[in-house]
Amino acid sequence: MFAICLGSWACTRATPEPSLTGSPLPDGGRVDVGGFELAWRCHGEGSPTVILDAGLDTAGTSEWFDFLPQFETVGTRLCTYDRAGKGSSDPRPPGGAAPTAASEAEELHALLNGADIDPPYVLVPHSYAGLIARVYADRYPRDVAGFVFEDVSTAWEIDLWPRWDDSPWIDGGVRTDIDATERQVLDAIPLGRRHSAYTEGETSGAA
Repeated sequence: MFAICLGSWACTRATPEPSLTGSPLPDGGRVDVGGFELAWRCHGEGSPTVILDAGLDTAGTSEWFDFLPQFETVGTRLCTYDRAGKGSSDPRPPGGAAPTAASEAEELHALLNGADIDPPYVLVPHSYAGLIARVYADRYPRDVAGFVFEDVSTAWEIDLWPRWDDSPWIDGGVRTDIDATERQVLDAIPLGRRHSAYTEGETSGAA
């Protein structure tokens, strides 16, 4: 397992903030993200919200569901979801472009907005989902408070992987455009630099 945390909450904060809502938050549902629906599940309350994203061609509600109740004592909200074509989520409509880290990051953003799962988020990607998290943080830096990377895929791995396995990268039963994904990840601002911009913006905004 390879884990990195970035951000004041992910690395140093001792007690998450309790939820300010006066009624229980929904624990699951489906959201239209552009002509198809993605399923999601959450457990607990508090902020920041931890977003658990599953590995390649795996449903988040299958990979992570048994873990959710085990984090009851963390005092924050944990959520996971099924990417298109996995678990209880719809497949993408036929005839569309192949999925990339960028398109799946946009689907995740639409899901979180549609489900009223508010930032800030601590992203916890596994394997292939690390590529999605990198692009998500590049596009929505003010939403991301930190990361925990679990054995994530990286851009350099994409070039090396065919030495061991030359099969295509399939996610949700569909071949991904892994070359476009590699370019998107390499074009993303490095996490440390992007995160500095996030924290400085938050600090100046609070002054």
